[in-house]
Amino acid sequence: MKKIVCLILCSISFILLVSCPSPVSSSNDTTASDASATTVQEVSDYFVEDTDSGETVLSLNSEDLLTSSGSTYWATVASGESFSTIEVSLRKTSGSNVGGFGVIFALEGSGNDLSALVVMINILGEYCVGLVEENSFDYICEWTDADCIKGGYSQYNTLRIEEYDSAGRYKLYINNTETEDFEDPGTEVHDGGTYGYLAVVTPIENFPSVPVTVYFEE
Repeated sequence: MKKIVCLILCSISFILLVSCPSPVSSSNDTTASDASATTVQEVSDYFVEDTDSGETVLSLNSEDLLTSSGSTYWATVASGESFSTIEVSLRKTSGSNVGGFGVIFALEGSGNDLSALVVMINILGEYCVGLVEENSFDYICEWTDADCIKGGYSQYNTLRIEEYDSAGRYKLYINNTETEDFEDPGTEVHDGGTYGYLAVVTPIENFPSVPVTVYFEE
């Protein structure tokens, strides 16, 4: 991917995944925990392009980033007036085993008025779909096991999101398998073409020893 990632991170609060200890810990969870409030922090340098591989990389290991409720980081990678199919390959190489990572798309507004849809997976082989609206996250589809997801660290998985109805109906494909058919429940249909990458930093990461590192590629 030969793109310069434009970082447009907004400070909002919404409900996302809360996790358990780092993968080097002997107390890893085997199921995703209940969601809890996280805060999206405005930053400028956490998502960078790997010039050798062409991947966009998020790598975080500062203890200053740890909060009691977790933090979520996203970066805009493409802008457009209308939605078109999104396909992204992604892998997580370190960090909490249930920390979500994925795509935020169909963005509307900015700052506290940001509204968008979210698809995430974790390395346990689960996915979820959600709506960000009015500073909060609501599940459209809660964390669900999917056999098509390649579990474990450093495993590439491909997310493809297609809109098949102008009224806001989408299909999610994971590794070319149709996984979820969902409807935009927002007060207004999200049809914007702006999207980005997203990852969750959970409250209990083993920073600075083990960073949260996620790779994204189109």
